[in-house]
Amino acid sequence: MNRFRRGLFVRRGFTLLELLVVIAVIAILAGLMLPAYQAVRRRFRAMRAKTEVLNLKTAWSEYLAEYGKWPDFASQSAPVPMKEEGTPALRVLQGREEQPKYNHRKRVFMEFSLLNAKTGDPINPWADPDADATAAEDLYYAKFDVDYDNVIPADGRTPEDDVKASVIVWTVDRDGNVIGSWQN
Repeated sequence: MNRFRRGLFVRRGFTLLELLVVIAVIAILAGLMLPAYQAVRRRFRAMRAKTEVLNLKTAWSEYLAEYGKWPDFASQSAPVPMKEEGTPALRVLQGREEQPKYNHRKRVFMEFSLLNAKTGDPINPWADPDADATAAEDLYYAKFDVDYDNVIPADGRTPEDDVKASVIVWTVDRDGNVIGSWQN
């Protein structure tokens, strides 16, 4: 029902055209915001991975301070993956070796924030936590200064140059960029 107020026609609601214009403006704004949102997510994942890498480096440094030596599986030439199967590195850091050989005090050096739900492997922020298996690029890796000269030698891959450190840790993002504990 139309109403008149002081001689002017007053209508209620919006016309179809006005509604379509508003929807179009919202769609354009959403389209402009999506790339910015994706960039923020990418930076957040990189920052989270860097934090985890630095925490792993600290955990291994604490291990060295606690026991005075690296475990037997430590290597400065071959990367040691932080995973449930294969190497005891993960169980050592979490203080849950079944028959303690490397961490006989069962000290917990680190708890991981992201784990693969099926394998229990710690994974980087780009990984699918529900995957049946953990892909190699989703893991964290470490190399150790087994000569105790505070240098991890370059191997042409990771790291590209010699690094002055007792341990280095890294992971790789979806674009193939290395996120390492030796990088600023």
